[in-house]
Amino acid sequence: MKLKKSWLTWAGRMAGWLRTLLLVGLIFWGVTTWQALELVPENELAPQFQLFARNGQIYSLSDAKGKTVLLYFFAPWCTVCHFSIGNLEGLRSQQEKGELLIWLVALSYQSVEEVDVFLRRHQLRYPVLFGDQEMAANYHIGAFPTYYVIDPRGKVAARSVGYSTKLGMRWRTN
Repeated sequence: MKLKKSWLTWAGRMAGWLRTLLLVGLIFWGVTTWQALELVPENELAPQFQLFARNGQIYSLSDAKGKTVLLYFFAPWCTVCHFSIGNLEGLRSQQEKGELLIWLVALSYQSVEEVDVFLRRHQLRYPVLFGDQEMAANYHIGAFPTYYVIDPRGKVAARSVGYSTKLGMRWRTN
């Protein structure tokens, strides 16, 4: 009798946790979907750009034709950016195979030094492009971080706003 009662208590707790987890997941999905409503729609051509990188090179989306590009828009002061940018490391194998280009785009920064501090803190080895207001407007950046995956034809394949896990980033880039 005691075993049956403890089993029912445990099962009841697990059902409660599962309901809570499902509710949190639905809320997270709803907020993420709502935030992405204003972004450039999927299957639409991505806005073209030419930006200077930290290394002095000029990067252009047209130069990446035939490759998948992940654009990671960030601000050095953004707390969520600090938490999520490390998850890009989960894409390193795709990048090393030449399947994916990862370009970080700094927006909303006070100085180049502020961006450098962010990069040193996270020991990032990706090209860092310095975005401007025109690019922010073209890509409808209203919050950080914002991700765009551009397919080899230059179309938006996926987009998201906010924190993304390694698994979420891998899922969006495949």
